[in-house]
Amino acid sequence: MPTTNKLLKYKANCKASLGCSRISPFGLAADVMYNDFSDEFLKQWCGLYVHFVVDDGQRLARIVQECAASALNAYRTKPQRVDVATLLANATPIDADFLEAYGWLCEWELRYADKPTPDLLYGYIEVRLPEAHSRYILAVRAEHPIMKAIPSKHRFKLNEELGTTKVLGLRYHWSQVGNSEDITSFRHALFDNLSDNLHIGLSPIASHTDMHWQHDHAHDGNGPIAFWCTGAKDEDGLFSRIATVLETARQQGLHILLFPELVMTKNLHAKISAWLLEHNAFEPVLRLVIAGTRHVQQAGGRHSNRCLALDHCGDPVWEQEKRKPFHLPAEQSLNLLGIDAEAYEPSQLSQSFRVCRTELGRLATPICLDFLVDEKWKTLPVDVFFVPAMSTGLSRFADNSRIVGEQWGSAVFVCNAQPDPLAEDTKQAVYTYLPTKTTNTPSQLSPYLFTLKIAIAMN
Repeated sequence: MPTTNKLLKYKANCKASLGCSRISPFGLAADVMYNDFSDEFLKQWCGLYVHFVVDDGQRLARIVQECAASALNAYRTKPQRVDVATLLANATPIDADFLEAYGWLCEWELRYADKPTPDLLYGYIEVRLPEAHSRYILAVRAEHPIMKAIPSKHRFKLNEELGTTKVLGLRYHWSQVGNSEDITSFRHALFDNLSDNLHIGLSPIASHTDMHWQHDHAHDGNGPIAFWCTGAKDEDGLFSRIATVLETARQQGLHILLFPELVMTKNLHAKISAWLLEHNAFEPVLRLVIAGTRHVQQAGGRHSNRCLALDHCGDPVWEQEKRKPFHLPAEQSLNLLGIDAEAYEPSQLSQSFRVCRTELGRLATPICLDFLVDEKWKTLPVDVFFVPAMSTGLSRFADNSRIVGEQWGSAVFVCNAQPDPLAEDTKQAVYTYLPTKTTNTPSQLSPYLFTLKIAIAMN
């Protein structure tokens, strides 16, 4: 077994192979990043898209559909009769203005598509429209390796292949995001040199009954009561379970391992990181471990519900905090906390989104309820979702998986805090969705590990 010093030295050097090259997103001048795609140009592109597609897309689709093919092709190739500033300033455009705007949008897409894709390195391209007090990102669906490996006849039709979106045929879309949202996208070499197949593990390692829960004893009786997780009842026993899962995952050749929501502690996260450094760093098998979530105490009695993603050496790749408030009905509160009153998770609601760009696609880890109700996760182009959950059922996860699948062609993997008893309800333990008509059901290797082997096309 390598010594600690050798492990640490190796940890410092091994980034070059499976790596951790990270480049943060915004802050680079657009005229530096995109040459002739200056800030002003991007604002015009975004403004024209919002004015004619977002605000009046139905009319634009009708006009485009009714236009003769030769005339439409002329607009697409030479949209230079009306300048963009005039089109943007026109509050009552006529049909010809719509066709001019459509021509500009088509030409700009072609110009952008001919350039290198800086957004893959630097994150999302962002524009603020001061006159509308709004902020947009340039979003495009990419055919990620999981999607590429699915034969066309087995794929579901995407939204862009249906209705008015199909008529317009625009590949790039300007999607509105909150003015204060912290959207960070970065590049990581987690899946460089991966080929043929992807092996994923989902580990419903524990349930809420394995954890200690605290509530606000000073509550005055008005409104819901704050509650939070303070740790594991038997942390050593829980880590013994986790270590067995990690070892099995490595023996089975798994590349990714996902744990559930709120069954982790700071100490357990540290032990998982140390295990990866000792047992996985020198001969990497596991490339990404989404180590579930835990409550992290903040100032003022608030807690953040934080998900941690680790690389093959056990180093943090990203952290994602929960964004939406969670309330517990009185009946469930009685079972969990022994109090007959509605309770709530006193989360410090995050404004952040973390998206990791890899050779496997754009990865993200929305936490449980966020995946279900946070519309921004449907706005951001994400190829693969890994969702830690603690839920009484998974049917709504299936519904929302279809939504992101139809929008972006996304794949979704959900790991739920262990139902009780797991053996009688395995369908509530994990859920997987691929954008294909064929069924892909995980295999259960043990009470605490489900696996799925997926064909991928990395080229």
